[in-house]
Parts: sequence; structure tokens; C-alpha cells
Amino acid sequence: MSKFTTIAGAVLVIGALFKPATHYFTMENLSGVVIAEKERVATKDGSRFMIWTTDETFENTDTWLSWKFNSADVYGKMVVGQTCDMRVNGWRVPFLSWNRNIIEANCS
Repeated sequence: MSKFTTIAGAVLVIGALFKPATHYFTMENLSGVVIAEKERVATKDGSRFMIWTTDETFENTDTWLSWKFNSADVYGKMVVGQTCDMRVNGWRVPFLSWNRNIIEANCS
């Protein structure tokens, strides 16, 4: 086996493990988050729900790693001006347009 094949295989294995690991290691509970604005953005793969708060921008998308397939329902229950307790994961990376994803939200 060549060195290239070994390195390529290692990169694929690490890449396959990286996404699920970061999904769980970046999980955080936030409380008292105020919804400032929200918008549905159509993409070629479906919809992306954007949520702006007083402190941060989030996205609300389905994710099989958390068995979350109700992003439209979560988005529909959020009202501008409400205060929410949320479970989120991921990183905010502005130059890549990455936002943390809302996994659960309880708003009042």
C-alpha cells in the first residue's frame, strides 16, 4: 500500500468522525434569548430558516445527528419579540457563513 493511499484513507476516516463529534461536543443550552427577526431562505436543497436574536444569528435546519426533522415546526412557533430557551450546536464562522443550529426551542 502506498503512502498516499494510507494518508488518503486516514483523512477520510478522520473527516467522517469529525462532523458527528463536533455535533455533540459543541452542544449548548441558552436561556433568555430574545427573537429579533426571522426569515425563511429558499436554497437548492430546500429551506434554511434564519433566526436573528439580540446577540447572535442562528439557523434552524434539520439534522439527522440529533434526529431533528421538524425545523419548519420549530420556526413556525417562534415569534419576534418572544424569549426562548434553546439548545444549539455548531460554530459561528462568519467568513464561511456558518451559524450555530437550533436543535430545540421553547419560547414564551
